[in-house]
Amino acid sequence: VYSPAMEMLSGTGYFGGSNALWRTNVLRKYGFDASVHTEDVDLSARVILDQHRIHFCSHARSGELSPAGPWALMTQRLRWF
Repeated sequence: VYSPAMEMLSGTGYFGGSNALWRTNVLRKYGFDASVHTEDVDLSARVILDQHRIHFCSHARSGELSPAGPWALMTQRLRWF
């Protein structure tokens, strides 16, 4: 609900997370910056500031794999600290 509402109010959405559809030319131009902890939000900010728009795709479906166990989960989550 948040992403469609944000897009409706501001004219653009943002990407934060692990699943997205990107135009290949945009990813090639901007790329992910591995030196930041939130490369998803960083990429969104850079493309929005450069006048691109991010749209919510309500019919897209994706999934992701959960960490293999408790230690893998802890390692994954602690990377942001």
